[in-house]
Amino acid sequence: MLTAEVSNIFSQGGRTRKVHSLIFSPSVEAARKMNAAFKSLGNISSDGSYFRLFGERPR
Repeated sequence: MLTAEVSNIFSQGGRTRKVHSLIFSPSVEAARKMNAAFKSLGNISSDGSYFRLFGERPR
């Protein structure tokens, strides 16, 4: 079981909000598919994290 934490940062009511979500993946292949889906929603490496969902360094 692979795990990752995703931090969503946004503004609401003039304040910065942060929501942390835990994501569980049953396999590396499933994690890669999730990464591809998340890329379509935004920049998944923009927070400065060294590891993506399945442990690879950002390019």
